[in-house]
Amino acid sequence: MMQKLVMPLERCRFLCGYKTQKYFETHGYAHYGIDISSIQGGDLGDHVVRSSGSGRVVAAGWDRSGGNIVVLIYTDVYNHKTGEVRDLVARYMHLASISVKAGETVSRGTVLGVEGTSATTSYHLHLEFETDTQWPLYSPQVASRDDALTQAQGNILLKGVTDTTVNPSDILYCGPDQEIVASTYAPEWRNPEDDAIPQLEDDANSKETISRLQKELEQERRRREIAEEAQAKAEKELAEIKSKIRELCEMLES
Repeated sequence: MMQKLVMPLERCRFLCGYKTQKYFETHGYAHYGIDISSIQGGDLGDHVVRSSGSGRVVAAGWDRSGGNIVVLIYTDVYNHKTGEVRDLVARYMHLASISVKAGETVSRGTVLGVEGTSATTSYHLHLEFETDTQWPLYSPQVASRDDALTQAQGNILLKGVTDTTVNPSDILYCGPDQEIVASTYAPEWRNPEDDAIPQLEDDANSKETISRLQKELEQERRRREIAEEAQAKAEKELAEIKSKIRELCEMLES
């Protein structure tokens, strides 16, 4: 069954978008995900990172490049830009703590951990999506850092050389109880789509909308039936009038 993924933080602001030119100019390598935060730029209250949808935890633990990370595979994910539906790898990085283990299944809203600063210098969550689910632990973000320590013993992420990432802003929705706060950072760090994450209706609203549309459809069907019945009656009456006129004409002629 197709699923639409939601933002992993209840309230957050965008810090940096997918493959922005500004990021490349500053760091010397591409940014293969998005950076969002509920802390950096102003405290928004809830720093818990939650699962964006239903999936399976592939790995969870410490990584020299990503800090405390959780790697998930989400199945049948809808891309609202292209309309495609496919399985995706999701990598959540720089967590302060982790609440899940490898092999666990999660659903939308399952707590994965808490936003933090592990293996980075500022509070934020780095989230990236990739279509190559066969090799979920190979990240081009790690490869781009060219850090010899990233393949040290006990490390989770490996240096991926093939880029199959997709823009998270083309995947994510803003859930019914979520809010994306206006960014306090320069716009050149973001892409236009980062400021236009679509809203996802909750199930109750969706059911209510479907019920309303069904009622409107039934009302329209009934209006058409009444109109068709009235038209049929009018045609019958017209036919009867024409028949009587013919009879009168015949009587006059005789």
